[in-house]
Amino acid sequence: FHETGATGYFPQQPNTDGTEMRYLRNYMLNQLMWRPRRDPRAVVEEFCQLYYGKGGPDVLRYIDFLHDNHRVAPELWNRMREEDDASIVFDDEFIDTADAILAVAERKAETPQVKQRVATCRLPIWKLRLDRAFGAVGKVLLFPVTWSFKIDPEDSGMKELWQKAASFDGWERMRIDKHWTMQGEERRGVAWYAMSFEMPDTKGSPLALHFGAVDGFYDVFVDGVKVGERHGMNLDMVWHDSFFVPLNDGLAPGPHHLVLRVRKDNYNAGIWKQVAIVDMSVPISDELRTAGERFIKVARAAGLLRWSETYAQPLGIQM
Repeated sequence: FHETGATGYFPQQPNTDGTEMRYLRNYMLNQLMWRPRRDPRAVVEEFCQLYYGKGGPDVLRYIDFLHDNHRVAPELWNRMREEDDASIVFDDEFIDTADAILAVAERKAETPQVKQRVATCRLPIWKLRLDRAFGAVGKVLLFPVTWSFKIDPEDSGMKELWQKAASFDGWERMRIDKHWTMQGEERRGVAWYAMSFEMPDTKGSPLALHFGAVDGFYDVFVDGVKVGERHGMNLDMVWHDSFFVPLNDGLAPGPHHLVLRVRKDNYNAGIWKQVAIVDMSVPISDELRTAGERFIKVARAAGLLRWSETYAQPLGIQM
């Protein structure tokens, strides 16, 4: 930009404190706008030394490790973006190694303030670890990838009691690992998904439905009874988030029906990640519990807002 005579440019930043490397990005933008011929690597090293103290060399080692793992085959990155699944690139070995490097950096940090700075770098790693565990720990039933599906162009399904249906003959078939708008159905608005399933005996354990992601507002029904909903929030903030729907009355062993009404008026729409029933009484590992507890504590101390593609409200996490 400097060599071609540009007098300014528009850099962007995350809109929240607490996101990984935000201050390093700020530092580099300011340094290189002021002195465009500075060596970028020297700027990174300088920042790590000043901001992370004795933990700086290990934070730098983490940055290099992260960069090295970005140098993967383009087809893997294309799959990761299409499926929004970081595990395609960032596997368990990556998570363990990255967390170990930053744990060393945190131990070396001299003051509580600097330890908090290093711990903030660990938030994305903890989130990867937690996301991978949701829907897997205590999994009782993993639903098939292909469901019954029906577009509701007049939004009449609720009045016609589609939520109470026990037979889905005449419905189309739709996969739940991609938005319905990516499977040849171009209409937006309201659509219904349905699945009949056989529930094993869980001995009265507390259960929940786990949804990997639903892009749209939704109402969830089990055997015709509404058990959960999402309405009235900014979908830009939640379209890619996993979530639980508690089944407060449990589920008796035997046949059941799960029905979702999903509404999305524009862009992509629908269920697009796996759905499972999990036993919420199954204990998580000490490692996961520590990651969850530290994530909440460090994120709040860092002033983190919700990860999203838009502006958000102060962090609120349910564990």
